[in-house]
Amino acid sequence: QEWIARKLLFYEIEQQTVERYDVDFEKYFGACKDKNIKTVTEDFLELLILDNIKKYNLKAKAWSNMRTVLRGIFLYAKKKGYTKINISELLEGLDLSKKLFNHDKKSDENVIYTKSEIDTIVGHIKNSKSLNDIAILFAIYTGMRVGEIVSLKWEDVSENFIHVNRTQIRYKDENGKTVHEVRNFPKTEAGIRDVVIISELKPAIKRLRTINPFTEYLFEKNGQCIHKHTVATRLYNLCNLFGFPRKGMHALRRFYATTLINAGVDEIIIANQMGHTDINTTRKHYYKKNAEQEQVMFQVSEAFNVSPTPLNTFLIKPHRTIPFSTFLT
Repeated sequence: QEWIARKLLFYEIEQQTVERYDVDFEKYFGACKDKNIKTVTEDFLELLILDNIKKYNLKAKAWSNMRTVLRGIFLYAKKKGYTKINISELLEGLDLSKKLFNHDKKSDENVIYTKSEIDTIVGHIKNSKSLNDIAILFAIYTGMRVGEIVSLKWEDVSENFIHVNRTQIRYKDENGKTVHEVRNFPKTEAGIRDVVIISELKPAIKRLRTINPFTEYLFEKNGQCIHKHTVATRLYNLCNLFGFPRKGMHALRRFYATTLINAGVDEIIIANQMGHTDINTTRKHYYKKNAEQEQVMFQVSEAFNVSPTPLNTFLIKPHRTIPFSTFLT
């Protein structure tokens, strides 16, 4: 708590980050939180780390979250003279095999929308006057984070660009009440950017002008901007409606990035549109296969200048011999 209080004091973290740290601390270190930190040894910490990795079947990302909390606490504790452990040296010296971590990966169909799924969603909501539906269109056609979308002001919108410079965060206050707050800067420094308004998005912006002509925020209702989780809930409901795998707002962001990459847009432009410092981040986390199976067959076959063979060609009838030359197309 001392470590967190110090980070809050100097605006190093937001309240929503505090909530994440608290959850991780309780999960990984709750069983030993009453142990006097002066009695904690390096051997104890190493065994605790290995036990947590095994117990929770951690992926590399979850291990990174646990390490952040552990490192922060012990760096602060050493400065205060509570411990002599050099946590950076200890963590650096850990010989953690990659085999220790869970490498299960979601299939691409569960983390990105296909073109046909997007077409279905757009066809259903393209003329909608619902703020949640229009926010989903913004996500599809700009790749913006949902927190960035719902905190847009009219002053951010020009004829051809949207200036992204703030985001909405959600956290619980000291009384446990959920607070939605617009922060006057985006998730990262690279998040400050100008996103292109493509022609498909302009009708939605015009509808917003008629719905909220005098409001400060584009997505304002009853004097405040709508909450980002209501937009996400609407998207889940659309997935249920059309029988799609349940995918969230971030899957729309992946669709946008993948569309730009597949279209051959300059990498520096893609990274800027996404709010990333370089294209490697985009390619590693947002570039996914979202082609339909028929498209995959066609493209792979075309690469070898061979037309996809209809499946019924390979259905062998009883007592019939098919010459080998039949398969050589």
